[in-house]
Amino acid sequence: MHISLHPPTVILLDILADNGAKSYIYGAGLIRSIQKQQHNSVLNVLTTALPQDVLTTLIDAGYFAYESDSFINASKENDCYRITPVHCLEKYFETLDFTINGALADKDGIIINKYFGIEDIQRKIIRLVNKKTDYLQHHKIKKLQAVRYISQLPGFSVDANLLAAMKKDSDLIDVAPKLIADELNLLLMGSNVRESLRLLQTTSLLKTIFPALDACVGVSQNEYHTKDVYNHIVDVVSNTVPDLVLRLAALFHDICKPECKIIKDGKIRFPGHDKRSAEVCREILTFYGYDSAVMDKVTLLIEYHMKKKKMTDKQLLDMICKCRPENMDDIFTLQFADNAATLVTDRDGMIYNKKRAYELLNNKNSI
Repeated sequence: MHISLHPPTVILLDILADNGAKSYIYGAGLIRSIQKQQHNSVLNVLTTALPQDVLTTLIDAGYFAYESDSFINASKENDCYRITPVHCLEKYFETLDFTINGALADKDGIIINKYFGIEDIQRKIIRLVNKKTDYLQHHKIKKLQAVRYISQLPGFSVDANLLAAMKKDSDLIDVAPKLIADELNLLLMGSNVRESLRLLQTTSLLKTIFPALDACVGVSQNEYHTKDVYNHIVDVVSNTVPDLVLRLAALFHDICKPECKIIKDGKIRFPGHDKRSAEVCREILTFYGYDSAVMDKVTLLIEYHMKKKKMTDKQLLDMICKCRPENMDDIFTLQFADNAATLVTDRDGMIYNKKRAYELLNNKNSI
């Protein structure tokens, strides 16, 4: 079998082969190439080159590259790669996780197919190579990786045996928080994020990773909503473009609604949930090792996601000064994504605020 690879990927594989190493693409990126779909996320690369040789070679070739855990992150222009060095292909196949990763492609687009990888890609199924019942107990992160694949590969589903094993044991004890965050980031950037977030909940992985988010499941809302808090959150995430900061903000924007829920005059209300959700979100992102710049922007978007009513120039100027001009577009984007997941049809306030904010920004004398 032969496929055509993305030209920048061919260049990368060529560079890695300069010192005699063998290099291949695999995983979601290869699957998209087989399906002739556009590349829109990180490409996985396997290489027999030594880690230090990979770093030196790529940096010399103009890539931004750094080592992280057991792999190397590299990027150039709009292309990003996760490169995993292995001693030899035989060792890689001995420890293979999912059958779809048994399909590799070299720089010429020639496919190596092990463990029926191509066949399972065609069947659109995520299945373990090792069917031993204790496999996931010793490789816990694979549970989250399976959910991540659902986000990256629209139309794919988890094999019944694997799904049953994931539901039986959602334990992620001893898995490094940063490793969980890496998987979550890839999941959130996928085009099928809606289904993966639902799977995260039905397998109880959501409860393991984010207990406060799992507490949103089944929490009824007010007259502006038809769905519980969690499914509303899923809709809002799906309404945003695949931008990590925006999707993190969408994921946590209502996380404290259960905590803030009250009944006032016979109606459900959530006073202060925006500020409280921003506080809890910061605690969660801190635990999972996100850098301060990401945390600051995500929590800012959450704190201001309810500012949807028409504002005065003074209020808008105050908001611009506190939030900084460069963050205004993302604040409005989250507001519109949130509004689209409700029964509220009145968007006049948001439309006015966005238009007027940009007018004030363009008038330097106002700021």
